[in-house]
Order: sequence, then C-alpha cells, then structure tokens
Amino acid sequence: MSNSSHFQRLFVALRQEGSFIQNSALMFFSSGMAMMIQFIFFPILSRIYSPEDYGIFGIFNFYAGTIGIACVLGYNQAFVLSKTEQEFRNLFRLSLRSTTVLSTFAIVLFIVCGKWLMHLLDHDKLGNWIYAAAPVGFLIAIDRIQIDWAIRDKAYKRQTAVGSTMTFISRLFNVGYGTFISASPAGLILTHALYYLSNILSYVSYVLKHPREVYFHRSKREEIMETAEIYKAYPSFMYWGNLIQIASNTAPAALLPFAGYSLAETGFFAYSHLLLDLPLRLMGSGISSVYLQKATELIRRSDQELRDQTWKVLKMMIVIASIFLLIISNAGSWIYTVFLGSQWTTAGDAAQILVYFFYFRMVSTPLSGIFNLLKKERELFFFHLITAILRIVAIPLGGMLQLTFLELMMLFSAINACAFIYLARRIFELVEISLWKTLTWIMIPCVLCILVFVLRMING
Repeated sequence: MSNSSHFQRLFVALRQEGSFIQNSALMFFSSGMAMMIQFIFFPILSRIYSPEDYGIFGIFNFYAGTIGIACVLGYNQAFVLSKTEQEFRNLFRLSLRSTTVLSTFAIVLFIVCGKWLMHLLDHDKLGNWIYAAAPVGFLIAIDRIQIDWAIRDKAYKRQTAVGSTMTFISRLFNVGYGTFISASPAGLILTHALYYLSNILSYVSYVLKHPREVYFHRSKREEIMETAEIYKAYPSFMYWGNLIQIASNTAPAALLPFAGYSLAETGFFAYSHLLLDLPLRLMGSGISSVYLQKATELIRRSDQELRDQTWKVLKMMIVIASIFLLIISNAGSWIYTVFLGSQWTTAGDAAQILVYFFYFRMVSTPLSGIFNLLKKERELFFFHLITAILRIVAIPLGGMLQLTFLELMMLFSAINACAFIYLARRIFELVEISLWKTLTWIMIPCVLCILVFVLRMING
C-alpha cells in the first residue's frame, strides 16, 4: 500500500507543471539523450581520430574552456536568484559586457604571446589553432549565459529539444569531417566551435523568452552598479572559484606534455575523462540546476524542508554513482577496448583508477550550490583553490618521480577523492544531515568495489 501510494505521488508530481520532479526528469531526459547520442558516436569517432589527436584537442580545450569561464565574471550564476526582471537584466548586462571586453583582451593576448606560451608548455603541436582558442572561449561564455538564463525561465522542455538536436548535429559533423576531409585535430576543434555556435543561435530562436528585448535592453548605469554591489560576492569569490574549478579540470591534460608524458598519454587521459564525465554532466544538468532553484524556495520556508529535499537528492545520486562505479571499476578496460577499439585500452585502464575520484565528485558536486544559498562563497572558493593546486602539482610531481602513466593516475585519483570526500562532509554539515549516517551511505559502495577489485587481483 505504501509503495503504491509513493508511486502514485511520484506520478502526480511528474505530471505537475513546473514541479521539482518534472523539471528534474526533463533535465535528466535532455542530458540522457545527449549522453546516448555521444555513446553512439564515441566508438565511431575513436576509430577515426587517434589518441594524439585527442591529446591536442585536450590542450586546445584547456585554453578555450578557461577563457570561456573567465570572461563571464560569475554573474550568470546569480540569474536564478534575481528577485525581479530588472535585476535579472542588469545581471545579464554585466555578464555580456564582461564577456565582450575580456574575450577581446584574450584574443589580443594570444596574438601577441600565443606562440611563446605554447613553446613554454611544450604545446607547439597545437600550431595556429592557438589563435582560435579565445574566439571559441567567447562562444562558450555566451552559451553558458544563455543556459543559465533558460534555467531562470524554467524552459526545461525547450532546452531538452535543443540540447539533443545540437549534440546530434555536431557529432554528425565530427564524423563527416574526419571521414571525408581530414582525420586530424581540426575536426575535433571545429566541431567544438560549431556546437557552441549552433546552441547559441538555437536558444535565441527557440528557447529563451523575449531574447531581443533582453539583449538590447538599456539599463541605467546606476541600476547596473547597484545590482553589481548586491551580487559582488559572485565576481569576488564565485567567479574565481568556478574559474579555478574549470581550469583545474582541464589543466592536467595540458600539463602532461610539460611533465614529459606523450601526446598519446595526454589523449588517453582526456578520453578517460570524457567518458567518465558524462554521468557527472547528466547529474549536473538533471539535478544541480533544479536542486538550486528548489533549494532557493525551501530555504525561505523551512530548514527541515531543505534538509529533507537534500537527503532525497543525495540518496538518488548515491544509487546512480554506485552503479557507475561498480561497472567502470571492474570492467572499464574491457569496455574501452571493445567499445572504442584496442588503441584505447590504456584509457580504459586509467578510467578504472580515476572512477573512484569521480564517484565522490558525482555525489558531492551537484549539491555544492548550497554554499551560494548559505552565503558560504568564500569557503567554496578556498576549496576549489586548494583542490586546483593539488591537481596541478600532482602532474609535474609525477614527472619528477618518473611515475608511469598509470601510477600517475593512481596519485591523481587519490588526491581528488580525498578533496571531494571533504566537500561532501561540509555539505552535510551545512544542511545539518547526520554526518556519520551520510558518510556511511557514501563509503560503503566505494569500499565494496575496492574489495572486489582486490579479490580479482588476488585470483589473477
């Protein structure tokens, strides 16, 4: 009876327009469709482009992704918290202006210093593509602004349709370029640019409400400065924290050649992350944004409601992350070899090691928006800063110690796992969920997978 009643309530909530369950389901479906499309194309692309190609693309993505996040100054993260339409438009204007000015500065900087930077970090094989990094970074920034704008508008259905379509078109272009024109890093980089450009145009045409009015709205300077003062924590702490987080996700791949590892190993690292990151992005799109919006409402009403909602979301994430951990930690190498081809076996070996760090990241990261709501931006900033330093130091340290590629992956995974265990602990404390109960829930699946791995190694 209780189970029947539970499913009945779930079904009602699923059909209720604008409910947390429906919004989460829509974002899950959108991310799930995008992930399914990528899974369809991954085995095709991995047989067209080499590990070296993905190594060069990983380096390019470091530059473009870092610039894309750096240009926005973090105001886009406050869109969902804006109390009035005017306040939102002021935040949008701040985001657009900062993106335009900083991306222009980055273009000039790369024209002047790009070749010197590549030589310093042993990125010479990137060639003239270094000059495309800043323009693509500009597209990434505008795309991020529009996604957060759509979340504020609760345009989840339209986001679902556009996201799946653009992912399919970009992957199709990727295959076509590699098959009929050139199987080179150019195909990966051009696809990257095409995806963000088409996404921007599709959001303007189909997803966003009144885009022309918002883009061309002229706010008074005094109003913009007043809004900037209200949300000053975002460029001060959230911006730097987010920038450090994104840069530290892509910097290790860029540092591998500098530390003495080959472009092929850089490609293995980038591709192992590419697949491991898919469920994290699924949970981020399907849970993080919707959870932040829901938590914004609940925190004004009741701490108990916020705690209950966080606990429900946490349990759901642990189940999903545990299934993923169990599969990859025991069969990652086989999956990569069969699914992507024999040249990617080493990437599968790396994935089996890195999945433990990704497990803790999957459980904690989608709930990190709670730091924003509770005005703990400074604490989250220092977490991202310290984690970034540890990640960046780990790569050259591995080179100095002459660790093999897989030994370096073990060091890298252990450092990151410890960092995200700490993040999870702080989130539970902030919402006053029982610490030991929650950590037990999180640690048991991980310990079981380690035991299975050890037993398999003992039995040969």
